[in-house]
Amino acid sequence: MLKPVALFINGVFESVLEEILQVQKVLPEQIMFLQPYSGKTMKQLRDNLPSVESPMRLFISTTVDLANIHCSFLLR
Repeated sequence: MLKPVALFINGVFESVLEEILQVQKVLPEQIMFLQPYSGKTMKQLRDNLPSVESPMRLFISTTVDLANIHCSFLLR
């Protein structure tokens, strides 16, 4: 069941998203990671870990267009 919360990450480089999407096309079950800018823990992920059985929606804006959401993923 989809979690009733979502995560928003502001300012991801488009090239990083393109690389992730290329890998996911070939290997849809491949686990991918985004390296946080800060060393701080993302509390929402730590306390509410997504899984295949209970995914979380992820919204992303890019560095060139911070005001708009460009991608929506399910975190598993």
